[in-house]
Amino acid sequence: MKGILQNLFLSLAALLVCALLVEGFFRVLGRARGARGSEATGPTAEHYRFTGYHPLLGYDGLPNVSARFHGQTVSQNGKGNRGEDVPFDKPAGVRRVVVIGDSQAWGYGVGDADTIPARLALRLNEGGAARYQVVNLGVGGYGTDQAVLKFLAQGRRYAPDVVVMTVFKNDPVENEHTVAWGVEKPRFYIEDGRLCLGNVPPFRAPGWPNNRLLADRERGWRVPFTSIDLARSATVRFFADREWLPSLLAKGDGGEMALVRRAIDCVGNRDAYAGDGLQILGRLAAELKRITAGDGARLVLLLVPKTKEMEDPGLPAYYEPLLAGFRAQGIPFVELRRHLAGEGAAAFLPNDPHLSPLGSAAAASALYECLMKAGDVCDA
Repeated sequence: MKGILQNLFLSLAALLVCALLVEGFFRVLGRARGARGSEATGPTAEHYRFTGYHPLLGYDGLPNVSARFHGQTVSQNGKGNRGEDVPFDKPAGVRRVVVIGDSQAWGYGVGDADTIPARLALRLNEGGAARYQVVNLGVGGYGTDQAVLKFLAQGRRYAPDVVVMTVFKNDPVENEHTVAWGVEKPRFYIEDGRLCLGNVPPFRAPGWPNNRLLADRERGWRVPFTSIDLARSATVRFFADREWLPSLLAKGDGGEMALVRRAIDCVGNRDAYAGDGLQILGRLAAELKRITAGDGARLVLLLVPKTKEMEDPGLPAYYEPLLAGFRAQGIPFVELRRHLAGEGAAAFLPNDPHLSPLGSAAAASALYECLMKAGDVCDA
């Protein structure tokens, strides 16, 4: 028995030494790959759980996902979007609203029933008559560029009567980069006065959930009775980030690039891209206005304020330089700052700039009031 125990101890010690050597090897390999690789470092925990790589948009929502996130239930339908899975064909007698944008539209930190699109659908269908369908095409982390591209590639297929684009403080920053939130993305730029699209297809950063190996990184893989989380080891991360068979069988962009080219005829990659993020935001809003008007639809911008702008009413809004242009081009907008004035900090999540359920309800009410007005008039 003593000999068996000694052999068992020596075997366990040898396995531990081997595991440490393997871990050290993958740590060194990871540093070397990081030094030689792209600026992209991989998706965040939020993106990893709810989105996957997309060859046009950089990333898009994963279909049929349901999980707890920040204590709330997040469900994504068969198309990878939050809310009801609405077919592209529009029934007779139904009006449609398509909401595009980033995490404010998607509903960061709130449950499925408390997103802005879900609340807006309730307001529009008060009284029980299902006259309106509201489609949520928001994706966390999107810049204005990705939001507009998703509308061109997917949103137009819903034949919307109204398109609502949420605008948030980090949109201008994201608009002027090819890497945001650790992954690559497309980037619009200005060339000879034209709005052009570049960085397509975006580089596929390591770490997208090809086979969902570590789909729930927030929970991790903890060794029982210890604080050791295997999901943090370099060895596990290395194999989790590999390209597996499902990714080799993945299809292309499904013809979505052809849909984009119908509206954006200037497409070409560059080593450097001109145009600051706020300028790109303004140009994209103008282009979206032109496209939606041609489709017989109405565009409305929902301008979500910074929390600091709510705390200090005299502080100029980040979008202030664009308002005169929006008015001149007849682009109606809702300054949510005005509608949240009486709500205070309760309109936002605790220590977080995202709208709370109360803030989402206020945003939906403001949009409802706007949509009930005739013409291109809201707060403008």
